[in-house]
Amino acid sequence: MATDDTVVALLRAAFFATLALDEGRFASFDLTFIDPSSATRHSRPDREDDWMLIRFSDPVPFSTDVICRLSPASDARTSLFAVYPSSGGELQISGLIDQGVRTHQNRRYELNWEHQAQPQPGNFQVSAAGVGHLIVYKGFERIGELRGNVVTSNPHPVFNKFGPVLTRLFAVSGRVSKSAERLVSSGEELYTPSSEDAVQRAKALIQQFSASRSYSQTAGELRRLLLRIQGYQHGGAILIPATRPTKDLKVKFPMSYIRLGDALSKLVVTELCNMAAEAAMEPYITDHTPIPVDLFLDAATADDVEQETVHEVNGCLWFIALLSRVDGLILMNKDFHVLGFGTEILTTAVPTDIWLAGDCEGSPVNRTRLEYERYGTRHRSMIRYCAAHPGALGFVVSQDGGVRAFTTADDGELMVWENIQLLRDESLQRVSATADSPDESVT
Repeated sequence: MATDDTVVALLRAAFFATLALDEGRFASFDLTFIDPSSATRHSRPDREDDWMLIRFSDPVPFSTDVICRLSPASDARTSLFAVYPSSGGELQISGLIDQGVRTHQNRRYELNWEHQAQPQPGNFQVSAAGVGHLIVYKGFERIGELRGNVVTSNPHPVFNKFGPVLTRLFAVSGRVSKSAERLVSSGEELYTPSSEDAVQRAKALIQQFSASRSYSQTAGELRRLLLRIQGYQHGGAILIPATRPTKDLKVKFPMSYIRLGDALSKLVVTELCNMAAEAAMEPYITDHTPIPVDLFLDAATADDVEQETVHEVNGCLWFIALLSRVDGLILMNKDFHVLGFGTEILTTAVPTDIWLAGDCEGSPVNRTRLEYERYGTRHRSMIRYCAAHPGALGFVVSQDGGVRAFTTADDGELMVWENIQLLRDESLQRVSATADSPDESVT
């Protein structure tokens, strides 16, 4: 286990490495604190894609110059530095941990099911996310973040815990759920099961779980979209008005892109159909008896259709994320349809009171008054619009990567949530750099 002195030394070395230039670039890297003597093999031999430690012939010092030289070989998707003290207590890099793709994808909601993630190697992990910017994790749980000389508060899990943001998103996911139910009731099957029993099993699951799966999908895909916008380092914004778009919105590039909302409804249906098909085969698997061909074909077809829909959603998110690179916000409605981009907010009235939320609920006892002028143009325009139109939900991504949410609380006060939770955090699951390019296989 790491001592306090060891942790301080590790974080100090990592922090100063982010400030140093090597061949004109700042170091960006990821590391894990792990004992090399216990990490020479796969942690799970049953998983061919599990991580393993590739040791250097001789460990190298964990120092600023070495970190800078090695940083191009480190990426959260593929490799981490394995750091641990020597017998003399000096920190050193013993090698590299490979196969980080699945963990990276899971953390960014790029995997469909939580259980597909690998366990994180080591006692804790550190990510150098920028100049003077460190994020510390324990598994999937973010336990600390340092930006310059400021230790930031834990991110607000506004997508997971009850509050105004979650309430607004429920309105969106509710429409996705109703669309999924209409898709089934209309008789428009995405594939044809082999028997009426299979149809009824699928419909029963959809009736029982469509609301919860719709919210999970809606919130997850919105987080993925914000993460992709964040990755472009251009800044951007998304606005979901409470009702129809108002006259104080000037949409420079109007459009009607309905594919994401429709694809999410299909994904809810195909996921639950797939679950029904797998459940039908389970007794045969348990009893080690042959699976009837029709059931096997049902499961194979359902899985194929689900995967096709997953790819469709993925493509939709890349398409929408790229729109953020044009100045102006992306305008969406509660059906998750894109109505246009390059949108300018014309609202001029500045709210009397603006509040920084101290919790997901935006409760009065945890609010702090904010000064309007502390924010830039993009944030101020979102503040004006959301204050003038209660129930509207806005997200602003800063060029430096910060993501804020804006909406009104139950008492009508305009609330701002800074540092909202986007990456997956397994502690929340118990409770409730450069952008990847669209053609990269890891996404």
